[in-house]
Amino acid sequence: MSYSGMAVGGSQMLKGVVGLGKGVYHAGEAVVDAVSADFGEAALDLGEAGVELAGGAFNLAAGAAETAVEAAEVVYETVSATGESVVNGLKVAGNIIDIFA
Repeated sequence: MSYSGMAVGGSQMLKGVVGLGKGVYHAGEAVVDAVSADFGEAALDLGEAGVELAGGAFNLAAGAAETAVEAAEVVYETVSATGESVVNGLKVAGNIIDIFA
């Protein structure tokens, strides 16, 4: 089971949230620059905001995908191990029946 993989996915999602926060910050800077009539700086800040928001969204999606894949792997391995235990239990029960039959 790969709980570390789920931690990596969580870390990636956290990076995504930070990127989204940076994007919002740059968008706020752009508003301040526009109010102060510094339109060149406002345009740069909007560009930075777009890059940060896009990067944040990508990291968030990548982290969610990584976490989902790892969680599915954990579920698969758990179900597989449970199925194997049931089969082994049936074999033991069959042997016991054979002994007393």
